Amino acid sequence: MDSGIVDRNRHFPLVLMLALAIVGGALVIYATRWGAFLSDDSFWYIRPAEQALQGQGFHPTRSFAPGLSFVLILLGRLGLPPLIAVRWLNAGLFGVNLFLAGWIVWRGGGGKAGALLAGLLVLLSDILLESHGWAMSEALCLTFSLLAVVSFQEYTRRKGWGWLAGIVLAAGLACLTRLAGVTIVVAIALGLLLYSPVKPLGCRLGQATALGIASLLPMAAWMMRNQIVTGQALHYSGFRWAWPTLDTARWFIYNTLSWFIPGRLLRGRELLAGLAALALLVILRAVGLWWLRRSKRSLASAVEPALFVLLVNGLLIVGMLVVANGFSDLVAFNARYLIALLLALLMAVASAAGRSLTQPPLSRRIIVLALMGVFLLYYGYRSVDAVRALHADGLGYASRFTAASETVHYVQNHPGLKVITTGPEGMYFWLGTFYDGIYSYGSTTDDLIHKVCEEQATLILLRSMPAEMYGLDESRLTQQLSLLHSFNDSDLYICRP
Repeated sequence: MDSGIVDRNRHFPLVLMLALAIVGGALVIYATRWGAFLSDDSFWYIRPAEQALQGQGFHPTRSFAPGLSFVLILLGRLGLPPLIAVRWLNAGLFGVNLFLAGWIVWRGGGGKAGALLAGLLVLLSDILLESHGWAMSEALCLTFSLLAVVSFQEYTRRKGWGWLAGIVLAAGLACLTRLAGVTIVVAIALGLLLYSPVKPLGCRLGQATALGIASLLPMAAWMMRNQIVTGQALHYSGFRWAWPTLDTARWFIYNTLSWFIPGRLLRGRELLAGLAALALLVILRAVGLWWLRRSKRSLASAVEPALFVLLVNGLLIVGMLVVANGFSDLVAFNARYLIALLLALLMAVASAAGRSLTQPPLSRRIIVLALMGVFLLYYGYRSVDAVRALHADGLGYASRFTAASETVHYVQNHPGLKVITTGPEGMYFWLGTFYDGIYSYGSTTDDLIHKVCEEQATLILLRSMPAEMYGLDESRLTQQLSLLHSFNDSDLYICRP
């Protein structure tokens, strides 16, 4: 191999990676023109932080880990209100995660080209960019997970208790930020069994077990706190298995394969594309096993340690979603939930391409460059299109449409109004007051009608969140109550005279 190529790839492209990270953060800020994207889940991260900063105590929900709220409280002490802080925090984390992805690929032998390619793929991924725009915990959990992988990668190379401590700290914080972060603990424990520099298998097993237990201690302490304070460690509904319908199967195949294939090529052909992808995976697995057997190499020697952990982590997340939701509720396979798997796949592609670009023959390098160029153009087109749309319209409760809400203007002009509403989380973000949700007064339509009349309240039914979403009969509500106003985004009802 050309010694010049070796020397050039020995150095991390620090300046270029920092530049890509800054551009990435700026893109998230540009895309979140209307503010960090907000959903009902965002409320349970933002409100506890705001209550704590207002001296009302810290009252998080049992359904979500508290890490993001803790960070927002710390930023609030510096003068940044949580809604503003989460936007800038996640924008900065997009740059950090981009940088860490490039570092891991470079450190794993992907070279300078692999690091830059990883950074570009992250930068141009509309899914990763949008995920960092939401006021939720995925971005921070991903940062802690990548830091845990960096520590694991260094430990496999240089040993040292400091790196093990880094794994425990970062993986523990990942779990404390997002309960689904437990998968990175399991993935690293498996990684230690294969890649730990400790030789005896029994020692590796003990090391993996001890590290897993230590990493889970923060989450265990949090669950114990919940049990003591509320009588329940976590708040999750029971699991009910159901097989997928054709519609949910098509949805899942379309959204997953569109990470790498233009969506227009999949529409109407989802099932065929899914079968083809499954067949390709089976063939690749067979070829990989054949190659390992022929070359007399082990899996550990063929797959870089950090990439192994990241890929296993992504697959564990998919498995966890299936266990938690079955195949009937494929909304759980939201692309935002799968960003760890997407990032791992992009980094694997970048690493493979980077290695190929340092090896002869020249024809291989040209082919790899051409393929990567076409793929980057495709990703660039998607990213530009997504950023323009997000900048123009926003997402969730932070959007151009809600900024022009007639409902918000009406409630602002009637401050003494007793309100019962769908989407109370959105009303909180818009007006700063947490009004009663329609789910607060029993589980039946008649209970709600009775409460509206008893309280002389105004029932606000947001069109984007109809009463049916809460299991209530909206037609019966509208028949039994009197329409007060019809706005561009809602209908207001009061008790019949």
